[in-house]
Amino acid sequence: MTTVTYYNNLSSRFDRYVAGDLVVEVDATETPDDRIGAAAAEAAWVFFQRIDTPHAILDFHGAPSMSVGDVVRVGDGPDFQWWAVADLGWTQLDGEPRQMARLGKTVAAARDELRESTGHLCAFIFDEGQRCTRAQGHQGECASETRERAK
Repeated sequence: MTTVTYYNNLSSRFDRYVAGDLVVEVDATETPDDRIGAAAAEAAWVFFQRIDTPHAILDFHGAPSMSVGDVVRVGDGPDFQWWAVADLGWTQLDGEPRQMARLGKTVAAARDELRESTGHLCAFIFDEGQRCTRAQGHQGECASETRERAK
């Protein structure tokens, strides 16, 4: 059996993972056999889906189904790999993603706390001018920009 841990990407809304995105751990599952790499990641993707029914683990953690941009850690101990859900299949990551500690909160509460503390509706990386530096596919607007436009 191989342990696969699901990390929800707080910086992505169905966009591919980009180095520097902020992720938060959701939970882990084990494959029924010794799958490794993308095959183990795929097994976790199937497990962490809500298919028209409640999902006890995702509901408990206040987490969404795994989708494009989310990340998994395949394996335990010193021999593990990081993989990101791509538009089609999986992309192996070169390094470890930036992680946010939940400290007993649900994923949804951690996301809300992050948005509240940064004043933004997203968890993207910002430059000195407070502009989103995530170039590809960012369709959301930051809360501060939205508030400014509303005035």
